[in-house]
Amino acid sequence: MPQRLVHGGSAGPGTWCDDFFSLAAFKDLYLLASYGTGRHHVQVLNRLDECCFGQAHFDNSPAWDDTIRAYEAEVRSQSPLLAAGSFRVEIDETVPGGHEFGLNARVATLLSEVNGRDPTVAGIDNSSAVVRGMNGNLWHRTATGWTNTGFALTGTPAVVVGAVPGHQSDVIFRDPFGQVRHVFFNGTAWQQGSPMPGVISSDPSAISLTSGRIDVVAFGGDFKLYQWTFQGGSWTLQQVHGSAMGIGRVSLVSWASNRLDIFFRALAPSVWHLWSNGGPPYNLEQVGGTIKNYPVAVANPTNSSLRVYAIGLNDELWEAFKPNGGSWSWASVSAAASASGTRLLGTPTALRGADGVVSVYATIAGQNLGRFSLNGSWTFANIAAPAGVPLLDSPAFAVRQGSIYVLGRNHGVYRYNAGWTGLGGYVDR
Repeated sequence: MPQRLVHGGSAGPGTWCDDFFSLAAFKDLYLLASYGTGRHHVQVLNRLDECCFGQAHFDNSPAWDDTIRAYEAEVRSQSPLLAAGSFRVEIDETVPGGHEFGLNARVATLLSEVNGRDPTVAGIDNSSAVVRGMNGNLWHRTATGWTNTGFALTGTPAVVVGAVPGHQSDVIFRDPFGQVRHVFFNGTAWQQGSPMPGVISSDPSAISLTSGRIDVVAFGGDFKLYQWTFQGGSWTLQQVHGSAMGIGRVSLVSWASNRLDIFFRALAPSVWHLWSNGGPPYNLEQVGGTIKNYPVAVANPTNSSLRVYAIGLNDELWEAFKPNGGSWSWASVSAAASASGTRLLGTPTALRGADGVVSVYATIAGQNLGRFSLNGSWTFANIAAPAGVPLLDSPAFAVRQGSIYVLGRNHGVYRYNAGWTGLGGYVDR
């Protein structure tokens, strides 16, 4: 075990102290709780906690956020030395006061660990991806290896490719203080983008409706959706809808340059849909269903139809389909693909290819990769995990091209494209 660091001071999150008969201090306990292959220790702190560990109860320098992230980074840096475990801190921005687990922490943080972890890796193309490294920074993987960009973040970033002239890829993420941040890669180096106002409680989602424009959608601390639009070199912020409330990461799709569809999990575990000509006012409708984790959607620009995929309470894959101008209808994809009884975890990922074939990937409870394909009818394939390393989280499609990126239980990144390629690294969201 790494040497225990001890100094005098009050006990609390992130302190090394002489309590517990000088046998262990808080950070020792955090490290022990994260010890072991595939084991995760997730600590949730409420910023406005009225009892113990909130921002108001901290009067030292540096700032509360900096102190929290400093001990998080210290514990995370030790975890790989013990075993393939992980530790992370989530700061809940949604609880207005009190000493409790709020709805955001229960659903977006804790249930996601129980029901299957959401994607950790954001794929850019067939050779590059971005992740949050164990030091808390954004790391970029290319054909030549890993690069530390130096930008601090939490959660899983969103990626847009080729949207802005001079930008190969744009990345939007939550910073350690819950604020929205934008960076971009110009082909040579990473640069800080224009400032983005606002504090968010979910990982952001991003899409480009037309050249020179990026749209970002995420939930704020009030559980309402907000939209950031980048155009003309700067960002504008507006509320998506006055009454639509939800939780977790949303799915964005578009079947025309002036059309934006937003799918999200409501405060109750059902799917809702917002759509507009790219900005408010938005139309709101209930898609229905009862789901675990979060929905993902694909759009067909040929006939303006929409398909939404989610894991149901029976741990199978379900689809909600809506033809242009029609009504939503639900059906079990698992049953249609003769995969009933195959238990799925987490949040699926979906892509409609140029050939019209819809592919949906999800993690199987045995930690393999499941592929559902719609080409006239549904088929299913159980893809063995890479080199015997079980999958740790949900898969994610690269924004461009067809690769799947996913984290292995050894916390290494793997790419699937008709076969597995190990990309190394030791990362966590």
